[in-house]
Amino acid sequence: MKPEPKYKVGEIVKVCSWTRDTIQEIQGIDWIYHPRMEEYSWGYSFSEPTGLSFHFVPEGYLRKIEENNE
Repeated sequence: MKPEPKYKVGEIVKVCSWTRDTIQEIQGIDWIYHPRMEEYSWGYSFSEPTGLSFHFVPEGYLRKIEENNE
């Protein structure tokens, strides 16, 4: 059984990569295999470049944006 996605389509999140962090709106969600971690997770797509080479960015690379602490 798959866990519920942590984020929803349309939600604004911080996408954290090795070189930069970007603020993005989630455009799509899919259940993906993350080869480096050798496990399945939710992946999220965005309309703008994130600095990562994933078509669907694994959930672990995303962070909620806090009102006072972006």
